[in-house]
This record gives sequence, C-alpha cells and structure tokens, in this order.
Amino acid sequence: MLIVYRYRVPFPNPSAHSIQIAQTIHALARAGAEVWFFPREFTKATPEACLAYYGLSLHPGLSLRLPPQLTKRSRAWQGWIARRWENRTFRGRNAVFFLRDGEDSFRYAQHLAQHKREWDATVIIEVHRIHQMELAEYSRPDAPEHERAQVGNRLRRLADEEGPALRVADGVAPISATLADALRETYGDLPPMQVLPSGANMPTGDSSPLTRRSGIVYAGQLYAWKGVPTLLEAMTHLPNARLAVVGGNKEEEVAHARSLAASHGVADRVQFLGHVPHAEVQPHLQAARCAVIPLGHDLLARRFTSPIKVFEYMAAGVPIVAADLPTIREVLRDGENALLYPPTDARALAAQVQRVLSDDTLADKLRSTALRELHAFSWDERARRIMEFAARLQGARRDA
Repeated sequence: MLIVYRYRVPFPNPSAHSIQIAQTIHALARAGAEVWFFPREFTKATPEACLAYYGLSLHPGLSLRLPPQLTKRSRAWQGWIARRWENRTFRGRNAVFFLRDGEDSFRYAQHLAQHKREWDATVIIEVHRIHQMELAEYSRPDAPEHERAQVGNRLRRLADEEGPALRVADGVAPISATLADALRETYGDLPPMQVLPSGANMPTGDSSPLTRRSGIVYAGQLYAWKGVPTLLEAMTHLPNARLAVVGGNKEEEVAHARSLAASHGVADRVQFLGHVPHAEVQPHLQAARCAVIPLGHDLLARRFTSPIKVFEYMAAGVPIVAADLPTIREVLRDGENALLYPPTDARALAAQVQRVLSDDTLADKLRSTALRELHAFSWDERARRIMEFAARLQGARRDA
C-alpha cells in the first residue's frame, strides 16, 4: 500500500502535531506500507537528521520528499511542472492520500477529487478540530480574549473550505469519538469515519519504582487552553511539592508562566525547563511521582483534543491526574487508570495530586492499569487502524 502523507509545515519542528506526524509515518512504514511524506520544507539537512530529532531512525519503507517546485519560495504543487509530475507519478498507483486538516489540505482535497478516478486514488482527511465550530464559538461577544484573537481571515477561510473538502474525501479520521460526534453535529452525513487517537511508543523496560520518583510533572505547550495557570494555582495548595514544567516553544510564554508562578508565591518550587527535544522528554516523565493534564473548558479541550501527553504519561509509568472532560474520558477513568477532577478547579486538582503523592497503593494501581491498557493506543496500533481503514475504503471504491 502506497500512503502519501501530506501536510504543509516545516519538518521537523517542536510542535505536538509534528511529533504525531513523525511517529505515525514511521509506524506506517514499520507496518509494511510504502510511505511518502511531503512537508512544506525540511529544517534539517538530511532525512536521518529529521527523524533523529524525534528519536527515530531511517526505515526503508519511509521516504521524506519535497514536491516539484521552481524555487524554494515558489508554491509547491502548483503550476504545470507539478501537475505533470503528479500525473506521471500517481496515475494508476492506487495511492492513499492522507491529509491532515488545515493549511492548504482542504484545497488539495478538492484537487484530488478531480483526479481520483484517473489516478485510482483514495483520500483520507485526518481531523483535529472543526474550524466552522471554532469560528462560531470564538466570535461570541463573551468569548475569552485569547479565543476572540483566533478569529481572522485564516480561520474564516478554513471554515469555508472545511465542509466541501470533507464531503469529497473517501474517508474522515477524527482523533477522538467526541470530535466525531461534533463533526456529525456540524455537517450531518459525511464519508465513512475512523477514530484515530494519538499514541505513544510502548515502553521497552520495566517502569521505575515509586521509591525512585518524586515531584509533579507537566509536559506540553503553555497555551492558555492547556491549563497551566490552574496547575500553578494548585501548587499553592501543595506546599511540600515540586513541579517540573517541560515545554513552551516561545520564550514569552515561559516568561508569562514564570510570572504567574511568582504571583502565586510558588516560583521557588516550580522548574521551567522550556522546550526539550521530544526524544529527551521521557526521562523527565519517568522521574516524576505524578503527571498532570490540567485542561480547561475551552472548545479545543472539551470537544477536539487527543493529547499525546496522555499516552506518553501512560508509557512512562507515572500516575496521572487529569481534568474531567469528554475527550479525556475516552481514555482515562477516574479511580482506575487515573484520577480526574473538575476542570479549572485548582483545589480539586491539588487534592487529587496529594492522593497520588501520599498513597503508594493507589499510585501503583493507577499506573499499572494505564500501562496494561497502553497497547490499544500505541503508534503501531494507530498505523494498523489507518491501514485497515484505507484498505476498507479502497475496497469500497473498487466495488462502486
């Protein structure tokens, strides 16, 4: 099976979606697919360096490519050179085009719709958010400032292009069941769907015992909707605990978080590590006694997200405390493989963290259950689901 994975962003880069892309394309190659990955540009000199950024090695089934273009600045995939190359390359190849939503993927889906028959191509759009729903939510007069700031020409354009692109695809792949429900709510009937959560690599050794662990860890971005302000407030109710914050791609975001910690009087107990290469994050997780997912009530958190950190925490064998949201409950269950608390409630968050810090039996139960269940959310399992979905869609095209 030839899978053409296309997403117009620089690669590699420190974003979470870049991590998901790298792990997914590598897992697809390991599963036996021939994978061609087309980013906008490469930020490292060689394919080896691009993959090493994520702790991955070259695989014979994976090819990192750029589409034909006259110059580095020209718009790839446009013009007669690109069109001639596409026809020569994809005609009759029975390729599966896997497009992640956003950027210019919606426009390219429309282009593919004109050539699917002659190329015998199958188109899957992976959905991480619903731009039409975001536009409506963020345009409300009472929307928070950071949400209203998202409304602009780009969001309006993507909202306009989204529905038509989803309808011409052969399949739609939302990253959570909650998001799948939101898609049906927004657009009604759509092509066949397959939920594809994020994932993590399965651990290669035994998890370190709790006696060797200490403190609290948060790994991820510092965007407002991620909930770090709630976590810093919770630290005021955990006077004997220390917190490590792993992440933050922009210095101004880290500086703002530092100022919040200072305003709460907890700066001496919070370590801000800033951006850490993905391949180096796991040791920080494995050293912690408790890991936190402090999401708030924002639309992205309650309806769309499938945080990679959920699965990486599980893989690290660290007990998890998370905000009680529909997206989170698809993976985590209170008292079984995590402890949940009402979103934005700093006191409740602190209380659940304290339970993990003080109760060895509970902490061991949570992390051992999460580790047992991780196999359903590994990158290899994600690749298997993609290939199974693609094969089913190809069969439906042949039978049509």
